[in-house]
Amino acid sequence: MDEDTAIINANTRNEKIKNFFVNNKKLLITIFSLAVIFIASFFLYFEYKDKKKAKNF
Repeated sequence: MDEDTAIINANTRNEKIKNFFVNNKKLLITIFSLAVIFIASFFLYFEYKDKKKAKNF
């Protein structure tokens, strides 16, 4: 009986996780995209700053 309950709980948990990703697909894509843009902008800014600093010397 406990094994059956454990299997059902595992399946339920997997289904809830799957539903979360399916239902929030747009939000997750937006957050991931913004994070990538932020990180790229951060590194590009410092690269630009270093080039400008090197140009002034």
